[in-house]
Amino acid sequence: MEKPELKLTLLMPGQVAGDWLPHLERAVSVGFLPDNNPKGVETVMHQLKRGRYRAYVLGASLPEQPEQTAVAIAVCYRVLDETSGTYTLFIWALLGIEALGEEDWQDGFRLLREEARKLHCTRIEAISDNPRVIQLISELGGNAEKRLIRLEV
Repeated sequence: MEKPELKLTLLMPGQVAGDWLPHLERAVSVGFLPDNNPKGVETVMHQLKRGRYRAYVLGASLPEQPEQTAVAIAVCYRVLDETSGTYTLFIWALLGIEALGEEDWQDGFRLLREEARKLHCTRIEAISDNPRVIQLISELGGNAEKRLIRLEV
């Protein structure tokens, strides 16, 4: 069986409120880490609709079936580090819609890396405690050893 070709597509703000809305809401609510603030999901969705945050769909297609089938969604935004003057593509949420193998996840991250370069980002960052994601990032040459440190006030 032939391996599907993967393609990363940026959803436009108008597409966020359409058929993609349930998938995006699920991705954001499942992947939302900052204290699971109920307003947080609403805020991220609002920023997606405004175009401030970006939603990427990883799609798969076969040559004999050129229509794309969505297999994963990443919700990201570009952050400026004012001290260094560099940009980071920060992943807010990542969700597999279909079951993906390790190689597909690696290909998806490679495509996201290419997109980050186009946006003049010097790195991709995310917060995750998922052992599979941490292992995958390590295999791709990323540093998955840093920890988020939080002190409530």
